[in-house]
Amino acid sequence: MSSRGKSWSAARAACPRPEHAGSPVRLAGNNGPAGHRRQRYWCLPANGDRAHRFTEVLPREESWNDACESCERDVGLHEGPHAARSYQFVARGIAEALVMVGAGSTYREAALVSRERARRLRVGPAGEPRFSRHGSLVMDWVEVFAPVVFEPYRPRAWPVSGSLLLDDLPFSVRDPRTGRFRIAFRVFAAMGYEAGRPKLWRLEAFTTKSQADWEAFLGALEGAPPRVVCDNDDGLTNAVRARFPDAELHVCEWHLRHALERLMGKLRTEQPEHRDVIDVLLADVEAAFTGLSFWAPFTERCHAAGITRLSDWLNSTGLIVADQFARRAPRWTRPAEIPLSTSPLDAFINPIRASIKPRAYGLKNRERTNRMLMLMQCTPTARTTRTPTSGTSARASRPTQAVPASPVARSSMPAAQRHCADAPTGGAASSGSFSGQNGPEDALGGPALDSAVVLQRLVIHGGPVVDLDGRPAAQGTRHTVMFGVLADTREPVVVKMERVRGALNRERTALDWLSAASSGVAPAVVAFGKATVDGDLVECLMTERCPGSPPVTIDGWERMGAALAQLAELGHPEGLLPTLRPDEFVSEHANRVGELGERLDPFVESIPDWAALTEQMLTASTMMVLTHGDPGPGNYLDTGSAGMLVDWEHAQIAPIGLDLGRLMFIALLGSGPSGYRATDHEDRCHAVARGYLGAVASYWCPTAEDLRWWLSVAAIQFIHARWRSRGKPAPWQQAAQILPVALNAVHNLSA
Repeated sequence: MSSRGKSWSAARAACPRPEHAGSPVRLAGNNGPAGHRRQRYWCLPANGDRAHRFTEVLPREESWNDACESCERDVGLHEGPHAARSYQFVARGIAEALVMVGAGSTYREAALVSRERARRLRVGPAGEPRFSRHGSLVMDWVEVFAPVVFEPYRPRAWPVSGSLLLDDLPFSVRDPRTGRFRIAFRVFAAMGYEAGRPKLWRLEAFTTKSQADWEAFLGALEGAPPRVVCDNDDGLTNAVRARFPDAELHVCEWHLRHALERLMGKLRTEQPEHRDVIDVLLADVEAAFTGLSFWAPFTERCHAAGITRLSDWLNSTGLIVADQFARRAPRWTRPAEIPLSTSPLDAFINPIRASIKPRAYGLKNRERTNRMLMLMQCTPTARTTRTPTSGTSARASRPTQAVPASPVARSSMPAAQRHCADAPTGGAASSGSFSGQNGPEDALGGPALDSAVVLQRLVIHGGPVVDLDGRPAAQGTRHTVMFGVLADTREPVVVKMERVRGALNRERTALDWLSAASSGVAPAVVAFGKATVDGDLVECLMTERCPGSPPVTIDGWERMGAALAQLAELGHPEGLLPTLRPDEFVSEHANRVGELGERLDPFVESIPDWAALTEQMLTASTMMVLTHGDPGPGNYLDTGSAGMLVDWEHAQIAPIGLDLGRLMFIALLGSGPSGYRATDHEDRCHAVARGYLGAVASYWCPTAEDLRWWLSVAAIQFIHARWRSRGKPAPWQQAAQILPVALNAVHNLSA
């Protein structure tokens, strides 16, 4: 047959018959429905055999576009996507669906995208496309193709160096018969280190977490790791000892610490006679887990308290803690692949938890679920991530840029503040607060980033590089707070990122002025400016991280009052911050009282001079000072001898007495950061007044009536704010009930 005038295959197709290898091939039309035609070819055998038609082993559909979607080169009509014979979907569409499932998409979501992309939507009687919610299409693909996709990435043996981290993710479903929730299945997860970099090693779903299940999980691969880190679960630890008898078993210190804190919290409720001593001991738990030098005296104090159940825990599980402290190497010699907790595993399993939890009720086929987990293990994030110098926790971080702060701001901070990682204390963070800005040497799952797995970095243009923890320390409506360390010096820092435009400008101005004034009561600004976060441009403020935790003692509250008083001694920055003049202040107070109206009557009827309190005025000569605007235990870090005020986004110039009134009322109200325990309310209120008034006695001596007025102002601010926010963060009536108590506390203070 002559080929003159015919078109030759630009795809360079080859005849599948071995005896026709190297024979010329040309296009021979196509077959199939419009839009999904498959190319056919003519083979002209060089050995003289008769010419014949053929299609490729994996045929191609006609091209949907004039250019390749990946490289943008021009493609011919016959160079479309590969598609299996007698099947509706092309290979690339199947691969993209599997990638979506591995990234966390549901079967339904992936199936809808696949149908739309392949132009295979069902049609109705009139020919209109019909929406389909069935995910069985992709479920079948996962069952068939997942093992093939996973095979190149499948580990054959457990890691031979570093640590193996083990944990499980429980998933609960609601029983329709009883309405109660039960654990339907658990996903066992293992993370190891390959060339010093963390890697998700294995995932598998089980219905229970018995020793037999864990042994089956651990026995699926050959070899044994030199070190295992896991929770103190009997089934898990027994399986590790049985399967890896020569491996060092290190119980996760994060789980140990929180087990102790849960026990002490339970004892505090069940045994109120020990409440005071438990409050003191609870504040020292985090520091106790720093090392043996802190653990030994802590256990002695616990035994001396005479709490039987606490002593029993220390005499059993506490021995594990002491033994591990004695065996572990110093922090500065411990590489990243020798973590003290399972926290690095969180960076891998948290996305899996978020993906599976909303649809756990529908995952009833264990084998298919395990094949879905294979795809999740194939994702780039699961295969490897970046590592810092040493590690205990794993959190994602973000690349950012900013402008460095002035040398004056940095040099004005004392050395103890610039190297605050030496202090073995920390506090609980709250929304919009920097509280808990630093942790102990080996604080677990918390802010000590030197012991974290760093997934990304914050790059400051023209300044230092910062490794971010990645887990938000506080998530407010106006900004997000994250912890980090400078990459070169490992100096701890705190990073705030704006969520509302301009939310950080006031705080930056206040901190710069305080640093220049060498106040010593606020952290110094390290950098401020634009930041690129996941492709978005945001404003970021970076400060040095301060030691300490929220005050829990009467002396701590007195130090907090004295710290606020130092602001009055510094004067105030003219024209840099908003100013609330006395007449404006009184007018705002009167407006709040008017808006609350009769709602206040049941709460103020026992206050004989309430009318006089609402009508009191401030004179034009009232002293104006720099005020923090939001004082409280969540925004003060107490070290035991001094302290630092943080979170200055509400700073302003206002009449002296505003901060004092708010802090006294907060002490009586019992407000504080998440997990904070408020006790001895009136004693704390008096301690605040002593600390503040003692520091300003030379130039401001308010009378008892003045203090009662400031307390009433603070109370109205709280009541009004909660009423306007419809009971957030607590019912406004709760604050209103404290108002008579607060005014009576001033009489007790005077007495």
